Amino acid sequence: MAQADSYSGLNRWNLQGMTALVTGGTKGLGHAVVEELAEMGASVHTCSRNEAELNECIREWEMKGFKVTGTVCDVSSRAEGKKLMDRVSSLFNGKLNILVHNVGTSRVKPIIEQNAEDFSVVMTTNFESAYYLSQLAYPLLKASGAGSIIFMSSVCGVVSVSGDATYSATKGAMNQLAKNLACEWARDNIRANSVAPWLIRTPLTAPHLDNETFMKEVVVRTPMGRIGEPKEVSSLIAFLCLPAASYITGQTICVDGGFTVNGLFFPRINNVGTNIRKPMVEFTAEEFSTLMATNFESVFNLSQLAYPLLKASGAGSVVFTSSVSGFVSLKNMSVQGSTKGAINQLTRNLACEWAKDNIRCNAVAPWYIKTSMVEQVLSKKEYLEEVYSVTPARRLGDPTEVSSLVAFLCLPASSYITGQIICIDGGMSVNGFYPIHD
Repeated sequence: MAQADSYSGLNRWNLQGMTALVTGGTKGLGHAVVEELAEMGASVHTCSRNEAELNECIREWEMKGFKVTGTVCDVSSRAEGKKLMDRVSSLFNGKLNILVHNVGTSRVKPIIEQNAEDFSVVMTTNFESAYYLSQLAYPLLKASGAGSIIFMSSVCGVVSVSGDATYSATKGAMNQLAKNLACEWARDNIRANSVAPWLIRTPLTAPHLDNETFMKEVVVRTPMGRIGEPKEVSSLIAFLCLPAASYITGQTICVDGGFTVNGLFFPRINNVGTNIRKPMVEFTAEEFSTLMATNFESVFNLSQLAYPLLKASGAGSVVFTSSVSGFVSLKNMSVQGSTKGAINQLTRNLACEWAKDNIRCNAVAPWYIKTSMVEQVLSKKEYLEEVYSVTPARRLGDPTEVSSLVAFLCLPASSYITGQIICIDGGMSVNGFYPIHD
């Protein structure tokens, strides 16, 4: 059974004493991630194919007082990847808390024009390297007692984006690998998540940013009406590595200003909710009305009333407390699940509709959390065992593991995250079939 992290208070919000490997950390998003983790107290090792660039970055980081070391390495080579992990093991005494797969490349051309070399280069660099390094890092992550893997994915792995189908496929593969590792390695207290950015201001995207026609289309399709900044990605990655995120695993979280949920087109936290457990055919009109009014109508109405206040603040954030029952089917919870599904869709709609007013909207979707509301149903040993059997982390969540995500989503650090529904469920919603006695 995976254990909840024992950190408390402010210790849940720093990385002091932790170790990290960030691949491709000398520029763009990787550079921002190295700095974010180092600023929060982690000892970071990174790599680059360019020795001069790597040495220059290390000098700059030393001047800032960061604990960062580096290795010249091409992670698309298995031999060099093995040497890199041996170096990391030596530096960090056989233990690694954080692994961030950031290296990536693309060959932008229609799929019918891509040849075998194009396919091989992109697959090897983006996906095979991440897969292989995860295998090599496993014993180090396990030895640390609390490991976290972050895959730098892309919205291209969530929705179709013109350009490079192979690149998109590698990102989709990463997202699925995160789900599988989240379940397979949960018993070793190793979490795995994917972060999927949209267009972010980096040297890699600079040529696109100078294309006025292209940028107009990007802005039109992005509810927040702008591209993202590297810090808006690195802040989420750092959060997912914190003890405060200890029950978040198997998730793919988009940092995209609402792009992926755009069909056409002081923080406020809605937390009220109730539930009635019975088969759907036994629900009375009164019970249906009670659940809909308490769980959904109240948040809809309060959001309407809060709109002018959120707009006047200049930077509003709405956070709905949803549930995994809005994602997957749970016994005797058809109406409650429907209200949560409604909340999830309202999240996406408000994220797009209110983005022009700098109001963000997200939902957090917990599984069973230790609260007075669930004490009675979990008092039955057989039922509790069933809950554990479908939860890779093999434990219930703690209220602080929900509140920490809610707090993060209200911070300026999450300023480009909107329209997301994020599960806090120990991997339950991504668990296809991992028997408890396996």
